[in-house]
Amino acid sequence: MSFQWLTTHMPPKLPRNRLKSGHIKQRVEEGNFSVVQPNMDVMDHMENDWRYLSVTAFHLKHPVLRLTVCFVAVACSDATVVLRALLLPSRLWFDVAFLVPHASPVLVLRHIIINASHYKDDAGDRYLIASGSTDGSITFWNLTETIHGFMQLISETQPHMSIDYQKRPRTGRGSQGGRLRWRSLSYASKKRDGDMSSSDGSNPGSLNTAENSSEASGVENTQIVVHEASDSSKTEMPSSTQSCDIPELRPMHSLSGVHQSGVNCLHISFSTPDKSYCIISGGDDQSVQRFNFRVISSEDCLTTPARLNSHDNDTLKILYQHKVASAHSAAVKGIWTDGTWSFSTGLDQRVRCWKMGLAGQFTEYSHAIISVPEPETLDVFHDRAKRKYHIAVAGRGMQMVEFSPPEDD
Repeated sequence: MSFQWLTTHMPPKLPRNRLKSGHIKQRVEEGNFSVVQPNMDVMDHMENDWRYLSVTAFHLKHPVLRLTVCFVAVACSDATVVLRALLLPSRLWFDVAFLVPHASPVLVLRHIIINASHYKDDAGDRYLIASGSTDGSITFWNLTETIHGFMQLISETQPHMSIDYQKRPRTGRGSQGGRLRWRSLSYASKKRDGDMSSSDGSNPGSLNTAENSSEASGVENTQIVVHEASDSSKTEMPSSTQSCDIPELRPMHSLSGVHQSGVNCLHISFSTPDKSYCIISGGDDQSVQRFNFRVISSEDCLTTPARLNSHDNDTLKILYQHKVASAHSAAVKGIWTDGTWSFSTGLDQRVRCWKMGLAGQFTEYSHAIISVPEPETLDVFHDRAKRKYHIAVAGRGMQMVEFSPPEDD
């Protein structure tokens, strides 16, 4: 087994001169007295607690160019969710879209790729993102049109041919690999078309073609921003959440009040019996929730009486819902399911096994006591050949648990 560094995208840090301004005091008049208080706005800048809370990623092979595009959705502590794209092997980062709105920070992200064979139309695969927030809500976004538009824009601008890339990781003060410069695809397209027109004397009209195609793909009047490695840039890197002209995607569906407080974990799998998707979540309220849903295409919606509004003409229909209120005796921190069995863990140091039934029902089958203090996450590997589930729990330590389903299952 070997590992290879690909690229680094770090949260922005404030310059030192901005941090020094935190010592400025504010004078507040209270009656006949004058009170000196610290400037809380500047103190917030001093704290600089901006960080990534969750990430989910999937990759696509470009059908024409010899490129792999890795789409990465990241949730930030400032309650923003950004869809980014990493071009490989050129290692170029792009800001593709903001997923809005979010009143609370997102703690967990998951992606769903729905195969085109599930639909009668010829629109290809569907790409969805599901998020769980600190306010107890679960939200879904349809990224399909945005991803198709980005792939089309890459085909027409080919930024990897004209922009240098990050060749080495940021290793310290002397490294120039960490200094970044921002450039948009529209700028690269203008420069490329300008060079072509100056060389052959033709009118640079290909930029309009790229813009028109991006409008048809759902990225109208947008600039997709690329982070370019540069040895000559002397400026500080701005925050990616301050980028201009990045499209905003509205959710296709939102489930509010799923948990009384934060959604700590969720997992999604395809349920074979009813050909639906199963999403299961756990929260600080010690409960476990299950939903079964289908994503219905616009053609099927014409004959479907129960319809939910969607951003990209697809609709999300909830089929079943079931809740176990006291699934654990403490906050649920990790959960996993394959549509047949589900496993969860919490701060009560228990791994509970749930049997997933029909019509959204699920019941506890067994449980095991683990020795890992403060479990934070859980993941499962299903060995289908040996018919065993290997459950890994991590917290202040790590432990493996093995589960063998009954023979008649």
